[in-house]
Amino acid sequence: MTDSRVTRAAALIRNVPDFPKPGIQFKDISTLLLVPDAFRETVRRFRTRYADRDVQGIVGVDAARVHLELFQHSPPERVLRSR
Repeated sequence: MTDSRVTRAAALIRNVPDFPKPGIQFKDISTLLLVPDAFRETVRRFRTRYADRDVQGIVGVDAARVHLELFQHSPPERVLRSR
């Protein structure tokens, strides 16, 4: 059974086919970031999934130079923009 929260979060991730070139499916999470509850739930699920591993953080950088830091011992989420 699929959890409705997973379905909701997945629906908020925009798929851009053939970007940046044919055959690539770019996943745009900026639409997920616009819905704080869904983003928080996504972070919570990452924490739960990797709780038994020695993961200290997950950091991602996208083309717009937005940095996401999802640390187990920090606030639920932090979105930082680089200068």
